[in-house]
Amino acid sequence: MKNAELTDFCLLIVPSGSAARQAREAVRDRFTFLPDGIRGDLAAAVAERVQNLSDRPLHHLIAVTIAVEPDAIHGSVTQRDEPGEGSDESRFVIPLGTPA
Repeated sequence: MKNAELTDFCLLIVPSGSAARQAREAVRDRFTFLPDGIRGDLAAAVAERVQNLSDRPLHHLIAVTIAVEPDAIHGSVTQRDEPGEGSDESRFVIPLGTPA
């Protein structure tokens, strides 16, 4: 990683038929400094979770947060329900290789 400011990411997306594609493209564009395989895995993990939440009958915004640490990428995809009713959250971790 070249610059620490590139390691955090937050995206709010409207659930729709194209939400997963939009999220995948945003992640791929943001994390160009990651190796292609890891970036593809990250984009796929986000897109799958966004699609799962987009398929729900709720129409609340979906939040995608990602933090790249030296040893792993930590992410979550969340959709808040009505106030006081909680939220659906799917977390994931993608391990990174040990730096040389």
